[in-house]
Amino acid sequence: LAAVAGGPLITLPSGNWRGLPLGVTLMGRRYSEGILLEVASVIEAWLPKANSPSFTRTIGHEVEGTEP
Repeated sequence: LAAVAGGPLITLPSGNWRGLPLGVTLMGRRYSEGILLEVASVIEAWLPKANSPSFTRTIGHEVEGTEP
């Protein structure tokens, strides 16, 4: 969507869920990179510190109840 609209996009790490990394993506208006970076900096300070992801074989069984 950001590429089509021509606006800047930034993704911040926001934690893990069952070993998988999660992120928060912010999109700004065209030519608003400076403001977007300032907002992202403030939000990043509030988010939990990112951990390195752990590699899991599959999450299908846990999420969908299916066997691997």
